[in-house]
Amino acid sequence: MSRLTFFEFLSEWEGFKTEFAQLKEKIALLETKTVTEEEKSLKVSEHTEFPVPPDYREIVNSILNSHFGIEYEPRIDIPSFQFSILVPPKYSPSKGTNEDRRMNVISNAEGQFGVKAYTEKVWNTFSQDVQAQIIAEKE
Repeated sequence: MSRLTFFEFLSEWEGFKTEFAQLKEKIALLETKTVTEEEKSLKVSEHTEFPVPPDYREIVNSILNSHFGIEYEPRIDIPSFQFSILVPPKYSPSKGTNEDRRMNVISNAEGQFGVKAYTEKVWNTFSQDVQAQIIAEKE
């Protein structure tokens, strides 16, 4: 290895070390970044890390209300997503300790229309008394 090549190597090595140090600083900054309220509203539950499209949240809020939790998880095997509506215990017909989760797989092509159709289907499973309570508690 000639001297010129060795010095070029050292120069490149120093450049890599500098870039690496900068990346470490960026990672540390991202890890300590505080989560904004908007980011919290996009996170749907402790079970999934996928943000719910705001349109889907809006559909559930308009048909049901904001007390219902939702989860959105893209499928990797087919072009679709699993959409879950989490029924609050006060509306759930099963008053047990188990979580009332209504799940459906919706194709990406259906998108909002599929979410709306499924949310209406969930709405129709409630008794008239529970439907009246859901409407009364819309915000």
